[in-house]
Formats: sequence, structure tokens, C-alpha cells
Amino acid sequence: MVLCVIIMVPFAGTQAFSTSTITASEERRASRQSELRQRLLRERREASVRKQGFGAFQSKKGVTILTNRPEKYRNRAGYNEITLEYDPVVIPERFRNRATPESYSTSDIGELVRRYAGQYNVDESLIYAIIKVESNGNPNAVSPKGARGLMQLMPSTAEDMGVKNIHDPAENIAGGTQYIAKLLELFDNDPVNALAGYNAGPENVKKWGGIPPFEETQNYVKKVLGFSKQYSKNGVDASYLNRSFLKAKLPSAEKDIKQVAVVRKEEPKQKFQVKFKRGAVQQAEKVVEEDDYYYIEYQGRSFRVRKSLVDTVTPTPPSRQSAERLTSQM
Repeated sequence: MVLCVIIMVPFAGTQAFSTSTITASEERRASRQSELRQRLLRERREASVRKQGFGAFQSKKGVTILTNRPEKYRNRAGYNEITLEYDPVVIPERFRNRATPESYSTSDIGELVRRYAGQYNVDESLIYAIIKVESNGNPNAVSPKGARGLMQLMPSTAEDMGVKNIHDPAENIAGGTQYIAKLLELFDNDPVNALAGYNAGPENVKKWGGIPPFEETQNYVKKVLGFSKQYSKNGVDASYLNRSFLKAKLPSAEKDIKQVAVVRKEEPKQKFQVKFKRGAVQQAEKVVEEDDYYYIEYQGRSFRVRKSLVDTVTPTPPSRQSAERLTSQM
């Protein structure tokens, strides 16, 4: 019996050439695919910006320009971009569906501050200080301007962040912390200008090149920085949290309007009421409609909100304005 073994020996030179050719081809193809993906992503981002109407700019004269073509004004001499883009707020599972603010303990508030301070890279003492000065720790607080909750979010800003219940401490702290973080980013991590923007709106800070010449804003910045320094040095106790809200009830939108009328000492300027689908009401002096957004102007501040979140935009009836004037004079 003869055993015949045939051994196939490949030609080394041919094999090496083939492998090298395949490798180079794969690298070129991968490179082209990567470039294509990057170009598509860039084009999608640019198209998204144009479609969604992002863009608010302020000229040197203080004129606010609202546009869905922000590329026309970016890096253009004499214009400052002031629009802030928000991420949807997400709260921990165990804080969802809480019935009332009364169900939150002091330790719950502390946990939330730590969580969002870390998430948005904001000093915890600054968040506690904002809570202290804005609402004195009362989650049911409503300001004459319509700001609400522990960190006094404006309804339009809250809606843009996807906040469902503006008086809920978890959602309010998440939204307020994100807002101050965005302002710190906008003003190169300067807490003075960021706090001035929190109180008076970033548009006014850009307009005046720093803290606006408003006594309220100047006092606000001093108070917040003072409490922040105190909390940072000595730690935080429960003094920032006003537990008197335990017996309070959430005010209705109609009551809020009446409260605004009673507190106001001068003739109101608002000419519109923007009612959101979740029930909140935002007063406005001017409402500009552009593409998928409403731009709301109120007391020198501009807010951008998606149309899908808005129920109605109605002019304030003359009878209501007259009633407000009478009430404010009482």
C-alpha cells in the first residue's frame, strides 16, 4: 500500500501582497465610512438647529433678535448669543409620583441637592443658597413674576426642561440646578454674572456687561453669595428649609394671578397669558411665534418654549387689566 501525501505550499510573496491589499482596502473603506457618518451627523445637527428655531441674539443696542437661522448671527460682530438649550430633567425612581411636597424630608432635599450638584458640576452650597434666597425653602412659593417652587423656576423654563410638576422639590431642584449650571457655562463660570442672570435674565447681563443696575438684582447676588460662603464654611443645617409649607396647599393658577395683582405696586405691563397644557400660567408682555416655538418676553426676560407644550395664548382682557390696576392701588 502506497501512501501519497500532497503538501500545498502557498507562494509567500503572493500571500503577503494579498493580505496587505485587503488590509489597506478595509482601512480606506472604514475611513470613508467614518467621514460619511461625521458629515451626516453634522448635517443633521445643522438641520435640527434650523428646524427647531434655536437662536436668540442681542445687539449692542440691547435689541433681542429671535431667529431660526442662528448661523447668520453666530460669531458676527455686535451680536451676543443668549439662548440656553436644556436637557430633559430625570428624577430618581423613588421620588417619582410623590403626592405632595409635604412628603419630602430634609434628608430627601439634601440627597437631591447632592445628586444634581454632582450631575451638573455645581457647588452644593450655591444651590442651598439659591433655595434660601429664592423661596426660603418653601416649595409652594410663587413670586409676583410667576416663578415657582424651591428654586423659583419660571413656568416657561420648566416646561422647556420637561418638568411636569414645578412645585415638586425633586423636579424643581433638578431644573433649577440645570439652569444655574447653564448660566455658569454661558458666563465663563463667573458666579456673579450667573446669579445676576438667574434673577434678571441672561439678556440683561449681556446688555449691561455685568450685573444690571437693578437694586433687586444687586441685592440678590450679594445675599446668595453670602449664604453660599456661610454654608461652604460652616456646613448646611435645616435653616435653609422653611417647614411652614407643611400646612400649605398648592395654589391654583387663578389664585396666582390674583396674588400677582395684589403685590404689584405699579401698572402691570403684561398683555398676554400663556397657558400650558399641564395647567401652569405664564404672564407675558410679548409673544413671538416662530416655527415650532413661542418666544415669550416678560419684564426684560425672554423665554423659549415649544408650541406643543402650550395650550392657549390669549390677550389679557381690558376688564382684567382694569381690575389689576384697581387692586394694585388698594
